[in-house]
Amino acid sequence: MENPGSPACDAGPKRTLRCAVYPAAIGSPNVVTIRDVALASGVSVATVSNALTGRRPVNAATAARVQAEAARLGYRVNRAARSLRTSRTDTIALCLSNNFEGGLDLTSDYLMQIVRAATDSAFAAGQRVLLSPALHTFGDVAALGVDGALIMDPVPSDPQLDFFDDAGIPVITFERDPGRPGHEWVVRADNDRAVRLLLDHLREVGAQRPAMVVRSSDVRDIPWEAELETAYRAWCDETGVPARVLTIDGLEQFPADGVAAIRGLLERDDRPDAVVASFEFDGVTATRAARDLGLSVPDDLLVAVALDGSLARASRPTLTAVDIAPALQASMAVELLLARIEGRPATPPPPVLPQLLPRESTSRPR
Repeated sequence: MENPGSPACDAGPKRTLRCAVYPAAIGSPNVVTIRDVALASGVSVATVSNALTGRRPVNAATAARVQAEAARLGYRVNRAARSLRTSRTDTIALCLSNNFEGGLDLTSDYLMQIVRAATDSAFAAGQRVLLSPALHTFGDVAALGVDGALIMDPVPSDPQLDFFDDAGIPVITFERDPGRPGHEWVVRADNDRAVRLLLDHLREVGAQRPAMVVRSSDVRDIPWEAELETAYRAWCDETGVPARVLTIDGLEQFPADGVAAIRGLLERDDRPDAVVASFEFDGVTATRAARDLGLSVPDDLLVAVALDGSLARASRPTLTAVDIAPALQASMAVELLLARIEGRPATPPPPVLPQLLPRESTSRPR
């Protein structure tokens, strides 16, 4: 007996299966297809496809009707079918940096904001995000099976970019690869502006001898930190302040040698009256070292960090920081990457402007 709520099918003389989808099938437990949406909208399948993908222009009213019907019916793209037609997987990779292997805290606010915003933006566009480890060979990239990639904090002349280029897969990086000045597909914060916001703020509340604490990888430099240090030294030259940079090797949080180095900096007769740390955990270390030495933050020492996060907000006192809008950067990066994948016109965005977040560690009266 024929199910009245299912398509009526007729096998013709050449055994070609012809199926008519009746309105009773719409809303049934069966998977909703693009033909269901076309029937409900009163348009062709091609029009539905264009309205939902934007590949070709569709009248605005028609597109709105199609999208509304697709939402009402609970239509979802059949990824397997689309990949057969387009040779695309509708998946993009988010690759961690080679800088942080074995040392990147996967619970850091910076990373989690990027992951969340990238996944949300990709999902809204019908894409999936694959969180990938750092890639070391062309075979690693081929095994991913993705249409494009986002690379976090590339190392100088990052080989991952070569692997993706060889595979013909478009890439967007968070921060620049200093070894590839010609690679323009970058989303980044204005790091020079971030440091100057902090230093100008410190000077306004009385700092005269600000020092900077940075990290270096055991294997290679971190381009983001190099930009911070360059901006700090330029600001010192412009203001006539002697530059003092303390470099701590490695990326381990709160290492014993790092704690000792910051304490030694504060024990000197000519100790700085302010510290700007690239990583927030070094800002926390500076406040602890000051407390151990009988110094008060912010009365005796001002402390600020160049990247906001949960440690800066939970520290006692809370740490002044800059917000470089990682979620906004991630959304911009996904949008730019999808434009490249789909062959749409695209222009790399200008650097994101950071925002100063004054907190207790610099709350000295001006």
